[in-house]
Amino acid sequence: MLLNKRSLKGQKTMAKNTKRRILVVDDEPDFLQSLQEFLEIFGFEVVTAGNYIHALARFADSGPYFAIISDYNLGEGKNGVDLITQIITYFGKEKFTLLIMMSGNDSELRADLAAARVKVDKIFPKPFDVNELVNELNKT
Repeated sequence: MLLNKRSLKGQKTMAKNTKRRILVVDDEPDFLQSLQEFLEIFGFEVVTAGNYIHALARFADSGPYFAIISDYNLGEGKNGVDLITQIITYFGKEKFTLLIMMSGNDSELRADLAAARVKVDKIFPKPFDVNELVNELNKT
């Protein structure tokens, strides 16, 4: 499994994160649940969505967010670039601070980002170390 308790070695829950809400989007339920649990250990409030439609609904119902973390492949013919494009179009860039993408196919993701002219703060190729993700979230 990508995320495990050993990933937490040397890390402490960050009290400053208790008000930082994150929208995490991934079509793999086990991965989504694991990532949610780890981010909550670090003090983030995490809202999850398992696909493109649910992510848009969650954003509409409970945005804004400190960060959006989305997988590239969201199934059902949609991807994370489509999602971010819609969020920016309908809600604006000011409704989130950080944009992080995850992908098992980095080159396809980068090509789609360039074509859509979407700028992300960080891309994490799967699999990745959860400590690196937490460090990225704590930079801001």
